[in-house]
Amino acid sequence: MKTNKMLILLITISVMSINVFSQNAMGKYENNQQNCTKFLNLNEQQQKKFDELNLTHQKEMLNIKNQINEKQAKKTTLETSDNADIKAINKINEEIGKLQTEKMNLCSNHKQEIRKILDPNQKIKFDTNCANNKMGNGCCGKMGNGNCKKNMGDANKPCGRNSNPNCPKNKNNN
Repeated sequence: MKTNKMLILLITISVMSINVFSQNAMGKYENNQQNCTKFLNLNEQQQKKFDELNLTHQKEMLNIKNQINEKQAKKTTLETSDNADIKAINKINEEIGKLQTEKMNLCSNHKQEIRKILDPNQKIKFDTNCANNKMGNGCCGKMGNGNCKKNMGDANKPCGRNSNPNCPKNKNNN
């Protein structure tokens, strides 16, 4: 009985924290998305498609993140019980791993869908500055060199990555 109450409490807290976290993360994601689209100089048609792709991606990612958080809460409950069931804990670990793999696959697919709407110059900018950034709450993770994550699009604020000739903040390129 106590275990059920504790599980319900943990799930409730998780859901509430997910909501707060998602609101904060979406704000960060939107700012980075806006910086990226300005930097890429998308035309009206590209911008519309970009927004559609991102909205679909955000919905898919949120669903998976919520599932992971629910499993993490259940795992915490199991791990902190007096008689921890290691088989159940390991099963949850495997389920979380599958969800994380699904998340990575969605991100890879999303990046390729975005690249399809770009011209060759925009692709280079996207690949070197946008696609490898940690967008928001880690939308697609920090999978590359992360050049120019800070202040992207603001030519007055160098990112400190002078070794990257494509960096829009390099004073040499302005």
